[in-house]
Amino acid sequence: MKTESIGIGLALAKTIVESQNGLISVKSQKGKGTEFTVTFLKGVI
Repeated sequence: MKTESIGIGLALAKTIVESQNGLISVKSQKGKGTEFTVTFLKGVI
């Protein structure tokens, strides 16, 4: 199934996560799938 996309979703997510001092990473295996991990570190106020 092929869908049309302009590809802004992941770039936007990365910008938002990094602006909050978070991390976004990806692991992908051909034939198995792709896993995205978003990490926000707790801060001390």
